Amino acid sequence: MIDFERELATLDTAHQYALVLTYRDRVGHAATAATLGCSIRTLQYMLSAARRRLADALNRRDLL
Repeated sequence: MIDFERELATLDTAHQYALVLTYRDRVGHAATAATLGCSIRTLQYMLSAARRRLADALNRRDLL
């Protein structure tokens, strides 16, 4: 768990918030987008990029 959190912390703040609010806290896309000050469409692009970056970082450390 510590390695996952360390890799999550390497993402920029907006990507961290997007992932945490959407997946850990189960906040809906509309509310998450409002919190981040972006559109739902932008949030969807942000989530896709954040998941890809996190997966790449975890894969480099053989954690995936």
